[in-house]
Amino acid sequence: MRLNKTTIYYELLAVRCQRRDRQAFEELVRCFERRLLYYIRRLVDHEPDALNILQETWLSVFESIDSLRQPRLLPVWLYGIARRCVMDYHRGQYADRLSFGDEASLAEMPDDRLPIDCDDVQRLHQALRQLSPAHREVLTLFFLEDIPLEAIAVIVNASVGTVKSRLFYAKQNLKILMEKGDAT
Repeated sequence: MRLNKTTIYYELLAVRCQRRDRQAFEELVRCFERRLLYYIRRLVDHEPDALNILQETWLSVFESIDSLRQPRLLPVWLYGIARRCVMDYHRGQYADRLSFGDEASLAEMPDDRLPIDCDDVQRLHQALRQLSPAHREVLTLFFLEDIPLEAIAVIVNASVGTVKSRLFYAKQNLKILMEKGDAT
């Protein structure tokens, strides 16, 4: 990873947070809160749940900042924690469905008959929601968060080759969904 001003800034910010500098924590939240929420929202459809996951993410960050061994990898570490919180949420949702049946999840399914405006970002987000979580995740991290493939591999706990494969198929599927949206 090439060191630039941003990388050095994040490294210093991480070290300040590890020293329990309150202003550093506030700065950390300001820098990453919107980005992490955007990432979480690509993986969780329900906004209040995404906000709860974001809060869980920050609690975990504050409790475990001392475990960050390479401060220059602060963004990768943050996204990894957010991902684990999302996975915990999905595990809980799966367990709830097993306990209570699928009636609740059927009521929350998106209505595919909604009109799609071809010139709107909304159409892209609609297509993204139709992708598998793994594909949505790599697209979000690579294109929208501008995270390098090697760092994505660390975040999603997969090889770089697997990330490249997911990215390739995600782009193909997204293109098909976007074209299908143009035909409707």
